[in-house]
Amino acid sequence: MPALQLSFNGTFALKKEDLLKILKAAQDDIGLKDNRQGLMERTGLGNEKVLRIKSWAKRSGLVNDQIFEGNHETGGKQTEKRR
Repeated sequence: MPALQLSFNGTFALKKEDLLKILKAAQDDIGLKDNRQGLMERTGLGNEKVLRIKSWAKRSGLVNDQIFEGNHETGGKQTEKRR
């Protein structure tokens, strides 16, 4: 089986710690449907990083409909909660 390769183009390296911050934010009630400023505050990532890593997580399949796929609190089901 061929290995899955996803490209990440940016002026910074994709670090697993930064990706983990986005995945933890996706587990919250509103997921990644927050605005850019809200995501920056919740993750501690900068302007450019938060949007690029968010889109990469969606393209890679780690996040579906801006909610983390492995959310154990909801049994893996996506939720549509908002503030």
